[in-house]
Amino acid sequence: MTNHVPGRAVAVAVLVLGAVTAAWWATRENAPAVETDTPADAPTHLPESPKPARASPSAPPRTEEPLRADELLAMPDGSLVEPLNGVRSPPKPGWQKGRPYAPIERVERRADGRDYYVHADGSSTTTWWTWRADLGRWDAVTNVQHPVPNAPTLDVGSGHEPERPIGGR
Repeated sequence: MTNHVPGRAVAVAVLVLGAVTAAWWATRENAPAVETDTPADAPTHLPESPKPARASPSAPPRTEEPLRADELLAMPDGSLVEPLNGVRSPPKPGWQKGRPYAPIERVERRADGRDYYVHADGSSTTTWWTWRADLGRWDAVTNVQHPVPNAPTLDVGSGHEPERPIGGR
């Protein structure tokens, strides 16, 4: 039977690999310099390009020109009113379907500093500018709020919870 030692074969392989790597490394350091096609008068440092201008969210657009008809707020009954809070060309208000339009009764300034149109049924409509960072610009917003009764709350643990079906669906 032949006496085979696998460790000896691994040691020989490592030594051979080390010798080949050392020979390659030694010849690499003596290699001639590579010539490039760069002209002698090419700049070594390029000037910095100007940074791109970014729109600032510091203030929404303002203009003193009178509003045109297409810049007014179109209400669901077809009437045109002046947009509030310095807005021009706001989107149409999303009046709730099936809810009859109630005429505007007054303008009210609220705690948020915005003016609101208050309608006869208690609804309110307002417009304002909002900064769109994703688009880098100011956009007009129209908001309608309708009064609704408060939803009932459940007193968990009081025994007044609704029946729950057994078995899921």
